[in-house]
Amino acid sequence: MPPAEPAGPGSSPRPIHRRAHPRSKTPARPYEAGSEGPRGGRSSMRRITLGILVLALAAAPGAASAIGILLPTDPSLGPMAIESHRVEISITDRAAVTKVDQVFQNRTDRILEATYIFPLPSGSSVSEFALWINGQRTEGEVLEREAAARIYQDIVARIRDPGLIEYLGGNLFKARVFPIPARGEQRVEIQFTSVLSYEAGVYRYLYPMKTSGQSASTMRDFTLTARIDSAIPLQSIYSPTHEVDIARRDDHHATAGFEKNRADLGKDFLLYFTVSPEDVGLSLLTYRPAHEDGYFMMMITPRNDLEDDEVMGKHVTFVLDTSGSMSGDKLDKAKEALRFCLEHLGSDDRFNVIRFSSGVEALSETPLRASSANVQQAKDFVAGLRALGGTAISDALAAALDQPEEEGVPHIIVFLTDGMPTVGQTDTDRIIRDVADWNRRRARVFVFGLGEDVNANFLDAISAANRGASEYARGGEELERKLSGFYGKIAYPVMADLVLKVDGAPDLYDIYPRETPDLFHGGQLLLIGRYRHDGDAEVILGGKVGVQTKTYSYEVNFPERERDNDFLAHLWATRKVGFLLDEIRLHGENSELRDEVIALGREYGIVTPYTSYLVTEDEPVVVVPNRPGWRDDPPDRWTPPPVEPAWLGVEDGAGFAQPTGGWRSSGTAAAPAAAPPVAADYERYRALSTVTRSAGQTSGEAAAGDDGRRMSEELRGMREAAREQTGGLTRYVAGRLFVRSGGGWIEDGAAGARATLEIRYLSRAYFDVLAAHPELSALLSLGEQVTVRVGDDKALVVRASAGRETVPADELEEFFDD
Repeated sequence: MPPAEPAGPGSSPRPIHRRAHPRSKTPARPYEAGSEGPRGGRSSMRRITLGILVLALAAAPGAASAIGILLPTDPSLGPMAIESHRVEISITDRAAVTKVDQVFQNRTDRILEATYIFPLPSGSSVSEFALWINGQRTEGEVLEREAAARIYQDIVARIRDPGLIEYLGGNLFKARVFPIPARGEQRVEIQFTSVLSYEAGVYRYLYPMKTSGQSASTMRDFTLTARIDSAIPLQSIYSPTHEVDIARRDDHHATAGFEKNRADLGKDFLLYFTVSPEDVGLSLLTYRPAHEDGYFMMMITPRNDLEDDEVMGKHVTFVLDTSGSMSGDKLDKAKEALRFCLEHLGSDDRFNVIRFSSGVEALSETPLRASSANVQQAKDFVAGLRALGGTAISDALAAALDQPEEEGVPHIIVFLTDGMPTVGQTDTDRIIRDVADWNRRRARVFVFGLGEDVNANFLDAISAANRGASEYARGGEELERKLSGFYGKIAYPVMADLVLKVDGAPDLYDIYPRETPDLFHGGQLLLIGRYRHDGDAEVILGGKVGVQTKTYSYEVNFPERERDNDFLAHLWATRKVGFLLDEIRLHGENSELRDEVIALGREYGIVTPYTSYLVTEDEPVVVVPNRPGWRDDPPDRWTPPPVEPAWLGVEDGAGFAQPTGGWRSSGTAAAPAAAPPVAADYERYRALSTVTRSAGQTSGEAAAGDDGRRMSEELRGMREAAREQTGGLTRYVAGRLFVRSGGGWIEDGAAGARATLEIRYLSRAYFDVLAAHPELSALLSLGEQVTVRVGDDKALVVRASAGRETVPADELEEFFDD
């Protein structure tokens, strides 16, 4: 729950690891961009023996390989369904060993022969490549780019899979598989090594999986595990594509894992990790397209192995609502969660417990040391709490903030309630102002709202004004899980009151979050913003460690042009929109804020309460909130009222149809799938529509109950966005926005093109365009009907069943010449 990006989920505080003896001497200075990578006492490229299989991909740093497909030789059958897809990655310094284990299903009643196809990223050089089939090593062959291109084109044409065009120009591994039993399974295992890209202390590992605009999916699980072993201490570990769990054994070893049943395999897996000998590491990712200000992400992470004296003590005040409405399961689970927090207090911590109903009662007049005796006294106090009376929220917060403070000790208030104020001061706006006035020493107030009677705007306004965050739970069991998980993340403060200063050329702006959060052991901060100028810069990070102020200095570079990391643009826009919508709902709507939200939603394809995309138009739509007829409609039979955004009723088959596993063909089995993308867009839009209905209101029904909870959770997800949210009707590809329309994808702004070139999907002209302009492969892989902007006023139109079959080379060159 803290604003910091967690290193991984978990319901208990992470143990403090004592610092291990360094395995090698390392340079203290930051590494230069473009260097060969950090060097410790052992070689940065260790020789790795893999039994009888070794593969070097030195020419394509950081790229592993794509998902393999098993294609029956019978042309009437499509690729075989994927039962499971498991990937194990072992990374040692800059070398990665990747093992892929796939299980396919033969859904026919006959024995099949098939060809296993494994696309290799463009530019890969292969010394040896083989695979195991059902435990037996089977020889295959690596086809160089010309032979591979012909096979790619044949496969794309046969199974109509535009996703594979991204691998045109690369090599291909191919092997015969026979026999595959009727109604049986076929297991294929591959193992190879690759070299990771490295720049300025940041490693990048990519496992490409995209295979189709329809996106293949697994019948069962997709599991990926990456084990990292580094001679230089590990700092940040981050995936912008998948929500990975991070487990750190010590400063030099960590594991990142992801697992999902019935998983969509249409998204590449991307993992970044950073190394640094510093106590607190800072690394930089950038993206800067041509003729535009750049985007950046700063990753700030403390070292994992810390001495006891390197972790700050904290002052924690638990404020618990014991009004009559908390009776039963809610109070029982709240007390269990509170006992968990008390049992995990550190020896240097101070604490207090305050309960409130019609009145306020504290465990102690002053904070107590977290001794065994005092903790037991607190547990006895909590055990005796009963649910009676009203809800004196103002008096409870006043008591929490009136406690004596100790210099250099961060004060964290954990405030839990299930209702609105009914005793004492009941004016919610006055309470918000009073709490801000009382909090002169800048305590952090984290709020937990429970049940249907809380008002999200009221509680979020309290936490936002006091450097905290809010969390909501429907019932006692969910509250217990969330409160315990939250405490595990803030158990060990490392630095408080962080300040970031940048000396040099870049001129940073629009950085989110606006106020840099505190830094906790086991967590990491992700700061995302924009920069105007390129060049070298010095980043100075300062903060309090107890009564002392500590600073760190880092040399970084903001490039003039950076084509990688285009996901940063969408993350930045999502965070900014979340911030702006927060301003609207907490302080009221005005035209300036509304227009900026519309502009960002329009430019980056973000669902907001104001913007959606019509099937026939290329303009944002102002949506009227507070629609009738939503609450009681069964979600699986919902029919949009007339004022709903038109994209909820598209006619291209997106709707609420369930996608299938693998490809739609007789050789593929249908698999249950996650909620359709359009349904996810609808739920997001519905949650955010509460913003406009409740703007500036901290009481009343508009932001209460389930509507308020969903709005708050959606906005928090936007403000802290660390992974792209892919909508059903927009795609942000290579820094360019595409909108679903008429059964295809149209790039934003292409509708008004002065000149167009229409070509037929899978025609000679189609492949000629890809050969001449490989940079278009990521865009055209969206589907069979794609419209792409070319220059300022031209558009390339790919149609599934119309358009030119051939285009002379000189005409193509003239069309693409700006």
